[in-house]
Amino acid sequence: MELKLYRRMNGLTQEQVADYLGIPKKTYQNYEREVRDPGSDVLCALADRYGITLDELVGRNDDGPDLALISNDERDLIDTYRGLTAPYKKVLLVTAHELRAAQGKE
Repeated sequence: MELKLYRRMNGLTQEQVADYLGIPKKTYQNYEREVRDPGSDVLCALADRYGITLDELVGRNDDGPDLALISNDERDLIDTYRGLTAPYKKVLLVTAHELRAAQGKE
């Protein structure tokens, strides 16, 4: 399933999605880890929230995620990364990982 991908593409935390669904965060984490299967009501709610089809949400499309969902800031970051030389790409990646860790994201 593509739950984690679409959550991140929409700039949401696991806690925010769990709150939206009215379920415990741990339950949602288990959905993302594919330890537990979400019910059709949960999948429908997520597809509606992300503006995608159920097939896209569960990875049943041939094209993968719709890259049109990437925000302008994300595109800018990708373009910036592509314009860097290898050593600076490494610095950017390390910095991004450190920022994510500092923010306490999963």
